[in-house]
Amino acid sequence: MFKLCYRFTKAHLPVFKQYPLHPKILEILDTKGLHTATPVQDMLFTCQNKVRLLIGPTGTGKTYAYLLPILGKLKQEEEEQNKILTEENKPRAIVVVSTKELAEQVEDVSQEFTKAMKLSTLALGKGTFKKEQSYLQEGVDLVVTTLDRLQRHRSAQSIYLSRVSHYVVDEIDTLLDSSMQDDLKKLATYFKDKDITTTYCGATYSTKVKNFVESQYKNQITPLIEKQSHMHLENLSHDFVHCTTLDKSEPFMALYKECQNKFKGSIIIFCNEISSCHFLEFFCKKNGIKTVSLHGDLPKGMRSQNVAEFRSQQCKVLITTDLGARGLDFPFVDAVINFDFPNSTSDYLHRAGRAGRAGKKGFIYSLYHNSQQSVIDELRKANEGERPIRIEESAYSKTNKEDSPKGKVIKSKSQEKQQSKTKSQKQHYVKGYKPAQKQTKQERTTSKSYFKKVHEGKV
Repeated sequence: MFKLCYRFTKAHLPVFKQYPLHPKILEILDTKGLHTATPVQDMLFTCQNKVRLLIGPTGTGKTYAYLLPILGKLKQEEEEQNKILTEENKPRAIVVVSTKELAEQVEDVSQEFTKAMKLSTLALGKGTFKKEQSYLQEGVDLVVTTLDRLQRHRSAQSIYLSRVSHYVVDEIDTLLDSSMQDDLKKLATYFKDKDITTTYCGATYSTKVKNFVESQYKNQITPLIEKQSHMHLENLSHDFVHCTTLDKSEPFMALYKECQNKFKGSIIIFCNEISSCHFLEFFCKKNGIKTVSLHGDLPKGMRSQNVAEFRSQQCKVLITTDLGARGLDFPFVDAVINFDFPNSTSDYLHRAGRAGRAGKKGFIYSLYHNSQQSVIDELRKANEGERPIRIEESAYSKTNKEDSPKGKVIKSKSQEKQQSKTKSQKQHYVKGYKPAQKQTKQERTTSKSYFKKVHEGKV
């Protein structure tokens, strides 16, 4: 049932004008200098089924793929009935995303079109709850929201789903990794028997995604899986840097200086835990490196401010957990540094996708210890055999306190297992704590340089 889909090659790139998109959308795309569709956009634009699953690599235009047809149909309905169809508290389209930052990003993208089309869009979670209620009462056509914010507004009776004709779940793989299955199942059950268009989007086709769509829709769903999914993209270069001690400060500094000399663009540095982010923030500040952060310990306003500062390139280094690896689009990022090596191939692909957006050249550098060799071996074997990377359960967890029930941090089983293994190492990542220098017998061998690159260039 689930097959790889790829309708054309690079030699034949379809133009937007050949699709049934609204004339105003085509006009705006033309003014932006955008004329050809990507493979994922082509697959979704031509899909006639009401329930679809779209899987494609990061940075390939999935937001445009689901957003442009929705906006066009919302406007077309108004033109056919010759009246404004916006009603208070009853949006006509819902887009569910994994984080507040992604909700704001999708809102920004949609507003590039809605302002000219006289439609309204609202991202929930960036403002106060009461202010959002007042906006919803005025009437909004398209709502972009996290699951928790949507449920809160439904409980407060400030959102009704009775008029929704388009339902999208962006980053379905991330939401399922975040233990949101029950909420997603409730929404799937609610919309299943209604005459609406349902679209699920993701970067990885994990077992959880497969089981979810098959259990909820059986043979009703059309899978659209782009051919390059789970593959090493040609525009990305991968370097793995072997660390011989638990203290990674020296190899990190050597690698950071190398990146600064090599690239003019921005850098994203990934950590596995918030405590590791705190350590790296302290270490970078001590060494005169200006950074901003994105993780669940930061207040909502500061998170938005930090993302805005990084997006405007006032600060060129972002330190983040996997919260920053899902869906966020920073086209100016040249390199990604995994200060903490990701615990799964899924997390690696999501992080790597922050660089090399829209086919640009990108570089991924990963600090690692011997215990993380298995993930590297899988990445190398997949590349050498030119096959898709096997996707393991992601270690991503919901760490945004205000979105989690009663402030509880939700963790996946794999993360809990990894946390128990590294409990003795956590002291090295406490803010203000100088990393220890303890070494094993095998690690006492000195090296001529700070790090050894095990694999250079492409994996």
